[in-house]
Amino acid sequence: MVANKYRLLERIGVGGMSEVYRAEHISTGRVVALKLLLPHTLDDPAFVARLFQEAHSGLRMNHPGIVQVHEAGQSELGPYLVMDFLLGESAARRLFDHGRLSVPQALATMLPVLDALQSAHDTGVVHRDIKPGNIFYSVEGPGDVRVKLLDFGVAKVLWPSGTAARTSTGVIMGTPDYLSPEQANGELALDGRSDVFAVGTVLFELLTASRPFHAPTTVATAYRVAHHRAPLLVERGGPPDPTIQAILDRALAKQVSERYQSARDLARDLEKLVPSRDERDRALRELVQPELYLARQREASGERAAAAPHSSPSRPVFPAGWTPPGGVAQPVPHASPPDGRQVRGLVLRSVDTYVRQTFGDDARRRVLACLPSDLQRELEYESMQAIVLYDVELLNQYCAAATREGALGNPGWARAAGAQAVSGELGAVLKNALRPGEATALLRRIHPVLSRLFSFGAFGLEEGQPVSTLRVSGVEPLATPARLWLVGVIEGALAVAGARARSTIARGDIAYSPQLVVDVTVQ
Repeated sequence: MVANKYRLLERIGVGGMSEVYRAEHISTGRVVALKLLLPHTLDDPAFVARLFQEAHSGLRMNHPGIVQVHEAGQSELGPYLVMDFLLGESAARRLFDHGRLSVPQALATMLPVLDALQSAHDTGVVHRDIKPGNIFYSVEGPGDVRVKLLDFGVAKVLWPSGTAARTSTGVIMGTPDYLSPEQANGELALDGRSDVFAVGTVLFELLTASRPFHAPTTVATAYRVAHHRAPLLVERGGPPDPTIQAILDRALAKQVSERYQSARDLARDLEKLVPSRDERDRALRELVQPELYLARQREASGERAAAAPHSSPSRPVFPAGWTPPGGVAQPVPHASPPDGRQVRGLVLRSVDTYVRQTFGDDARRRVLACLPSDLQRELEYESMQAIVLYDVELLNQYCAAATREGALGNPGWARAAGAQAVSGELGAVLKNALRPGEATALLRRIHPVLSRLFSFGAFGLEEGQPVSTLRVSGVEPLATPARLWLVGVIEGALAVAGARARSTIARGDIAYSPQLVVDVTVQ
């Protein structure tokens, strides 16, 4: 229960700062999407402020193309936000699964976004984070698909002067690939024309399945946004249409004064390319196929079509993946192996975070290309759930690919990845165990927590002075990098807790050895 009135039914997704649940209002029975901050963000006022900014922006707007926010407040689980529960998928997911869109499909996607943005701008709100992940195809019924604009968490309310300042800390808000030049340059004032530039960037991506300004690093991407000409559509395999190209050139103008001056102006020119509303609606239906979503929803709820009473149930609702704050129900990710050798999604997520931050986006893409498609999608769109169990071979596959593609064959990177994980999301799990103290006491507190990351293995501690020994038996399923990650977590925990100790692998650093033994020597 949340705030004594919402019953959490299932977690439908998790992002970098929050998790979203399908929930039911206990008095009315209405199903909603309820967003909660992740535990490690609760003490950060910036994350709390962003959640309430999303609520503030959503509550002041009333437009069919903007996901409706119903309320926000404080609960025993921290701040929460209640929104419409949506059935469907994001434009980012559609791009990932199916590649570039046709011109009618792309325009049918972006025209409702522009209409929603104009309404927001008229209300005095600049979105500042337009991207495919925040554009949602909502299935409203048979043959009925609506486009919704999500996540006003980094939106800015316009000041009376008509411009919006940056945050008080000077942090530039938004996603690097979709920044406007004025955002990338860190200018002090933004208005709705910044969103117009982002719309041009997204439209380019929908038509080509590539981002016009993407570079290997955030800084390099921001520099390209600010200074480089966008490539031509035909250079990236897009339509060779001079009219669309001219519209995009104006939308992506570096100087604000040379750009479309409103979302309405851009929409007016785009609408001329496919003026028929019926044709645009048909393009959306072909793109999303709402009947399939509704059929899967019925199957997930236990219903069966009368015409096929003996058909076997398909997997629950949609492919794995989630875009906040929508309602893509999650399937059970990856069937459990028969011998039960599994690892929590939290471990995979921490390893992926390290690879992305240390080896870069290009190396990470090569690593993901070696993995099963479902796992690729979950990591790419940060939809992997921390507490869900995955086949341990997926962890071994990821680590093997990272060793080959990022670390030039040296598995030692995984030890550093484990240590870094303690400073990230894993730190929230270990929080109570990381109290300052001597190494022996820390090991006593930490090893029961670590044991819950895996469905196999037995953790035992032999206390001594000056050497204590942590023994993990039954770890045959873990390959060398995964074992080194676990050792790194122990070393990272010692460092975070300020324990003066040195750890040594006494046995088990070779893959498939049945026992991992780590000696911790107090210094």
